[in-house]
Amino acid sequence: MVKVGWLADSFGIIGGAEISDSIFIAHASQDVEVVRCPPSKRPPADVDIFVLGNVITYGKRWIEVLETKPVVMHIHDLWPYGSPVLRRWILNNAKLVMFNSPKQWDMFHYQVNVPKAYIHIPVDMEGITKTVKEYDGERKGIIWLGRIEAGKGIQYAVDWSLCNDKRIDLYGQMNDPHIRIVPPCYYCGQIAHRDVPGLLAQYETFWYAPVFGDLYCRSVVEAAAAGLKMVLVGDTQALWDWLDFQASQDAPDTFWSFITGVAHG
Repeated sequence: MVKVGWLADSFGIIGGAEISDSIFIAHASQDVEVVRCPPSKRPPADVDIFVLGNVITYGKRWIEVLETKPVVMHIHDLWPYGSPVLRRWILNNAKLVMFNSPKQWDMFHYQVNVPKAYIHIPVDMEGITKTVKEYDGERKGIIWLGRIEAGKGIQYAVDWSLCNDKRIDLYGQMNDPHIRIVPPCYYCGQIAHRDVPGLLAQYETFWYAPVFGDLYCRSVVEAAAAGLKMVLVGDTQALWDWLDFQASQDAPDTFWSFITGVAHG
C-alpha cells in the first residue's frame, strides 16, 4: 500500500487543474490511499509520498514537512503564484516534476534541477465521442469554454468577435469585474463538468486563446474529442503534435505509474 499525501489549494474555483486532480484521485488503484493535506493542518506522519498540484496557499513553512518524503509536483497554470521560496525548493528537490505537454515545458522559464515527465490531460474521450454520436440535433455557431479571464485570453475572443462580426457563446466562471463582454459575444453562465460533453455536441466551432503556458488545456482536448472545428490563438501546431486521444484516456493509469514508481524508489 502506498499512502499519498495530496497537497492542492481549495478556494472555490473548479477549473481544469481541479477536475484533473479529482479524476486522478478517483482512479487511484486499490494499493494506493490518497490523503488530502490542507494547508492549515499538518499531514499524517506515515505518508509515503507527497503529490502537489496548485499550492499557492501553502507557503515556505511546508518545506520542513515536504523534505521528509519524496515529492512529485504537477505543474498547472497557477504555478507562478504563491511562495517563490517554496517554488524554488520544489524545483531543486522534488523527485519528479510533471508537465502537461512539451509546449508547456518550452514556455516554463524556471530553472529545473530535477527529472521531468509529461502527463496528458485525463479526459474520458470514449464518453465524449459517445455523447456526440447520440446527439441528434443541429450544431450551431461558436463556443468558448473555460474561465472568463485575461489569463485565458478572453480579451482576444471579444476582439475577434467584433472584428469578424461572429457570435461566440461564452461558458465558464467569471470573477474578474474588469472583464467586459459585448455583442456579438454573449456570456451564457457556468456549466457543471458532467454536462460538458452534451454542451459541446451542440456546437460546430470551438474558440480559445491558450496563453501563458495554457496551450494544452482540458477544454481544448474535450472540444477536439467532440469533433469541433478549432479556432486557437497561439502555437496550434504544438497542440496537434501532442494531442493523443488514447493517451488522455489512459492518463490516470500513467499518472499513478509515475507516482508509485517514485514512491518505491
